[in-house]
Amino acid sequence: MSKPSILPTKTAGLQPATSKSPKPQLYPTKHQISSGEGETYSADPKSADSPIDNPIMTESTPSPVLSSLNLLTFNIEGFNSNKLYLETLSKRSDILFLQEHLLHSYEKHKLEAFLQDFIYYTTCFDDNLLSDAYERRRGHAGVAICIHKKFEKFVELLPDGGNRIIGIKFNTTQPFIFLSTYLPCPGNANSIDNYQEILDELSEIYIKYSNVFRILIGGDMNASIYRDSKQDKVFRDFIKENNFLIPRSCGKTFTFYHYNGRDTSQINYFLESKSVISNYLTFIRESTNTSTHDPILTTIPCNIQANEETNLLTENKRINWNKVDKTAYQEEIENKLSTWTDEINLNLTFDNIPDKINELCSIMATSASKCSRSKSSKCSKRLKKKSWTPKLDNIAKINRDHFAKCKAAGRPTNKSNILFQNMQFYKKKHRSMQRQLEANLRINKYQKIMELHEGNDAGFYSLEKKSSKYHNFFAYF
Repeated sequence: MSKPSILPTKTAGLQPATSKSPKPQLYPTKHQISSGEGETYSADPKSADSPIDNPIMTESTPSPVLSSLNLLTFNIEGFNSNKLYLETLSKRSDILFLQEHLLHSYEKHKLEAFLQDFIYYTTCFDDNLLSDAYERRRGHAGVAICIHKKFEKFVELLPDGGNRIIGIKFNTTQPFIFLSTYLPCPGNANSIDNYQEILDELSEIYIKYSNVFRILIGGDMNASIYRDSKQDKVFRDFIKENNFLIPRSCGKTFTFYHYNGRDTSQINYFLESKSVISNYLTFIRESTNTSTHDPILTTIPCNIQANEETNLLTENKRINWNKVDKTAYQEEIENKLSTWTDEINLNLTFDNIPDKINELCSIMATSASKCSRSKSSKCSKRLKKKSWTPKLDNIAKINRDHFAKCKAAGRPTNKSNILFQNMQFYKKKHRSMQRQLEANLRINKYQKIMELHEGNDAGFYSLEKKSSKYHNFFAYF
């Protein structure tokens, strides 16, 4: 019997990005999945392109191709304070569009260290700033795109963008441009000009690549298609001028919930240059999510051959001859070479010498691997579980309980309501404890560096290894 979900969903049927049979529903959503046909919002209805067929697989129609990709956009509002939820989201998507990670330029490596199954591209607010080595300014803004490593060979970083836009080319039979963007908030006198400046950058990217690539933009737009402020009108004009589409299944579902518990709006979107999105899902609030935003998950076709994906994960490891059974290895080699040498004597030519050498190397490598006492590659590739402190595990459990009680009571927003007060208090405490954990790890790391001395060769080489891997991490020491 399957374990019941704490946060039940109202939809089912999202196809996972795999060639295997569908997995159980993992995505808490608010509305029905779109079929893709005619389900688009456009500022100009005449500009909407006809949707393409999305070859999502079913159990009755097996296919040799990986037919779809799951894309997820999320304003994380601080990587250090929302790690627990990010780990959950990484299991639900193939490509993550992140906004407001609040990391400094020398902290970029934290994403790679945390999301070990993903490659990442990120920009920070201080990428082009020179600051005092002793000054630690509060991080703000910042965008990133994280792609599962099995798709690495299809990905190419886009040279365009700035510290609020980052993009990649996804080079498949139907190539895409994916853009993660975080647009400026309204507020000061120059906010409209700043907002228009970022939209102009997006328009330039669209003009440059739209003839060849299908373009998808995911992010926090800080504007809504259902409001009438100056910034909202500028955003709608941008959609109309560039013929961008928003799937109608987006609806009017809120994606932003203010800390006061009352103000809500829809400001997070996926925009598409052509109608390719087949599923558009907005998540319901989850207890481990310390951000004021909810994630959005979409599915698009990709048509990647299964053998292409498998070859990505092929890795030739160095053989540890100390763990190889030499006697068994010699017998294995003799058995395989007995027939192989006969073929060599008959078929060896000047042209096929390189191929025969490769065959010989392959025989030696597979024989050594077969006779090795080391663990299988499947076990060795298993990632270590994230080490959360007992206090953080406990506060996350308490936060989840109070969240469930508040939800069962109809999500009251009155500040005098004790359920609302408890939910807000423990959510804030949960977020704060994640920050404290990250700060303690940083302080302990700095302390170890300061305690290094000339006789500590192991410590020196460990520091040098990390420095070469994350070359900008020690820029301040």
